[in-house]
Amino acid sequence: MASHATWRKRRRFTWSAANQGPTYNYRAPAYSLTLTPSAVVRNTLHTEQPIPVKVTLKQYRPGSTTAKVSLVVPEGWMAEPECIDVPFAFRGETRTIAFTVQTGPQVENGKYEVFAQVTRPDGAAESARDVQVIEYPHVGRTYFIRPTKLTVQAFNLAIPENRRIGYVASGFDSMDKYLRAVGVHCLNLDADEIQSGDLSRYDTIVLGIRAYGFRRELIENNHRLLQYVENGGNLVVQYHKPEDKWKPSLAPYPIFIGESLIDWRVTNEQSDVRMLAPEHPMFCEPNRITQADWDGWVHTILRAGAANTRS
Repeated sequence: MASHATWRKRRRFTWSAANQGPTYNYRAPAYSLTLTPSAVVRNTLHTEQPIPVKVTLKQYRPGSTTAKVSLVVPEGWMAEPECIDVPFAFRGETRTIAFTVQTGPQVENGKYEVFAQVTRPDGAAESARDVQVIEYPHVGRTYFIRPTKLTVQAFNLAIPENRRIGYVASGFDSMDKYLRAVGVHCLNLDADEIQSGDLSRYDTIVLGIRAYGFRRELIENNHRLLQYVENGGNLVVQYHKPEDKWKPSLAPYPIFIGESLIDWRVTNEQSDVRMLAPEHPMFCEPNRITQADWDGWVHTILRAGAANTRS
């Protein structure tokens, strides 16, 4: 993606990519607005539940003012309430308000964006911007400014009925949250359940990123996980680092992890992903995974490296 950077008058530094890019500026806008969450997934086969959206506002102008906030949604979608008046008493004050966004019963696969809009006291409406303050002694204070938006990634995902997923969270990912967002019956497992619970209640157990390094009960009770697999359960182990105490002997079958990891991991986003057995049931049921599903893969260094997956 092409980008450009220029110095402008009034000590302003601007960086832009495409039509709407972030901006470094020595003066903040009147209000900063942040949407939580900033990104969600949406199963187009389950669109009944609305998307809750929190808006956090901070006033950067002095004095008492009132900002009128609304959400700009794609055609056919609806945001409730339509708008909210947010009063401020002083500069630096922060307020939080809540909206719900309903996508409607028919949503096509694709990426959608929800933007925030703020109307100033003078009646002028403008696209809201999220402001991050950057301040160091050698450069002074500046503001990283970007459009305030929520990205919604919509796709159709068939989910088998009466399936129960157990998730062992490590604190390094939010996969359990996203599984529940698309309609998967996902339950978080605590230490007691891993140590002495009935694991056979779960069709699949997923270990979060680097879970062996931060959930001590996993290594101590790894034999229970292997017995669960031996009895027909599905165990998925996500990305781990060498310092996470994971080792090949923890796997149900012999496995070789290339060393050094920097020489074995994939760091080129343009590299082809080839499915060696595309007709394997794992790629066909209940959702067919094709070559197109790997398009747009984004490499993140925190998740690069060897991973052991058993299902």
